[in-house]
Amino acid sequence: MDVSILVDLKKNHINVGDVFYLPLGEADGITPKNGQNYRDKYIVVLGKDSNGDLILATAINTRDYSANEEMRNYQYPLPKSKYTFLKHTSYLNCYNYLPEMNIDKLIKADYVGCLDDEDISYIKGLIIDSPLSKRKILKKFKIIE
Repeated sequence: MDVSILVDLKKNHINVGDVFYLPLGEADGITPKNGQNYRDKYIVVLGKDSNGDLILATAINTRDYSANEEMRNYQYPLPKSKYTFLKHTSYLNCYNYLPEMNIDKLIKADYVGCLDDEDISYIKGLIIDSPLSKRKILKKFKIIE
């Protein structure tokens, strides 16, 4: 089968709530550790643009990285008992999202699962309510109308 057909197929089947594991660096909004150029991270797709070329995503962290009470209110726990692809209970950062990402970046990423509809709905509410969210971006990625 033609590789381009497989790439198009994968692109068309990336949905809100899908979780991927991939290397991300500073250009992706992630600070690498220990002198590395990247860190392997789990991300959750929040939305796609109207062309399906760009995604908006947020990172899953192993700890609650809230520097203050306001940030703490936007850390959404993802229990390992519910999401078995995680090594332990982790936290989705709903305070801010990662920079826009070309969907091609996910073509080589590992798909690990999908969040359930109830969690997706709650997470979208947190993202919309976050003081760092920009309406223009939320509209572009169909999180709001």
